[in-house]
Amino acid sequence: MLLYGIPKERGNRQVKMVKLIANMRGLQRVVFTIVVSLVVTSASAPAWAKDFPNKIGVLMINHGEPVEYNVDTYRDFKAFTEHMINVGIMPRFLMIIDTGTMLIDEKNDRWAPFWRRSLVDAWGNRYKGFAFYVPGNKKIGIPPHYLKIFGRGRGEPDVFEYAGLEAYEAWRDMGGRSLYREQTVPQMENVSRMLKREYGGKISVKFAYGFEQGDVEDKTKELLDEDINVLIVAPQVVVDSYFEGTLHWIKEVHDALNEYVLKNGRSISFIETESIGIQPDYIKGIVMKVKDELSKTPANANVAIFLSNHGFPLTECGDYDCQGDPYHHYAKEIFDRVRSAILTNISWQGDLEVLQIYAEFAEGDGDPENQMLSPREGLNYAESHGFTYIIDIPYEFLGDCMDTLVGLRESFGIEPKWNNDFETEFDYSGVHVKITSSFYYLEYREKAYYNCINEEIEKLLGGKRLSKETFESTEENRESFPVS
Repeated sequence: MLLYGIPKERGNRQVKMVKLIANMRGLQRVVFTIVVSLVVTSASAPAWAKDFPNKIGVLMINHGEPVEYNVDTYRDFKAFTEHMINVGIMPRFLMIIDTGTMLIDEKNDRWAPFWRRSLVDAWGNRYKGFAFYVPGNKKIGIPPHYLKIFGRGRGEPDVFEYAGLEAYEAWRDMGGRSLYREQTVPQMENVSRMLKREYGGKISVKFAYGFEQGDVEDKTKELLDEDINVLIVAPQVVVDSYFEGTLHWIKEVHDALNEYVLKNGRSISFIETESIGIQPDYIKGIVMKVKDELSKTPANANVAIFLSNHGFPLTECGDYDCQGDPYHHYAKEIFDRVRSAILTNISWQGDLEVLQIYAEFAEGDGDPENQMLSPREGLNYAESHGFTYIIDIPYEFLGDCMDTLVGLRESFGIEPKWNNDFETEFDYSGVHVKITSSFYYLEYREKAYYNCINEEIEKLLGGKRLSKETFESTEENRESFPVS
């Protein structure tokens, strides 16, 4: 727990807070208390260990992928790119490069006569006038495009327009709509109802959306205005990272807390929950999903289960140490737990192997020592080891999104297409491959998310357990799953 009070020094608060956040979480969770002037707290016998706090605020943070790509959500992708620049992943000099308005041709991958073009800019505006063709440069990540010297993009750094155009194409591949919020927000709503049913008016819950120019700081302030004295922040994520969590969402929470205590002169206890991925119920849901998929596969087949992660570079990324980000530790820890649970709880007549796949950064400069397995490398491994079936489960994701529907499929070297159940099947050198949806066994995910939050509340209650019914399994056969 982190206790916020009046800081002794008010200068350069944001820089100090970034350093504090970066130091407060390592490979294991660090819990500590800061005691500051004007607020005296006993670390040996804090009040919240004896009695329920007056009011607990719970901030549930959804990744918040935009439903549509439009003029408003362009700002989200601009903010995401700016975040990468601020943490040092991308060089700051990119902010001064502005060649005009960038345009892509939706109909052609290379130069075409103007009457065959369908040009669009990063804000979704169509253009039929004259534009220069720029062949691009794959080595530095510049795609082929057209350039209009003036227009809306004049005065806007090219790097933001590149990010917007890339997102525009991804949303176009998804039919113009992302289902992520539609699939994941109801999970948050169900968990919120469970918390309110258990604790009533003693708890207040707010939803925030982190991507990318989100409202984390605003929703934190709304909770603080309700006179809470404990703030529990619960990111709805499977694998945690400094890049997305500590240096982004959690930093926004700290900014709001700093402002509040400076203004009001009272302390706030702050707690961040563990990620959902380590929860036994989350792992159970994956085991059940694997069982379902194997039931549709010939019983004597040799099957490779691909558990696919998003991925993060295993190298230095400019001024940011991507290799040192704890994402890698958390991803491996969660995979090891899931793999163990699958092999412990599932019997299979043929060969069964569980492999960890990284959809991005697992080839080339992102993985210089070849420590991660990319989808294409996984395909070659399966073929050379006699597997006839591959089942890829995007287990790091709580819903179908741009990263799974588009990014993952493109990493397999196939077009981003899927059926009505958001599944894709194809054959590769005699191996039948199925990429499943990320949306399955919601009851386990909701229980896992609930437990992440409730475990922290129980600590405040001094270890009191809730009713048995709250944790009762919904499995039809009441099987036992060793997952630790």
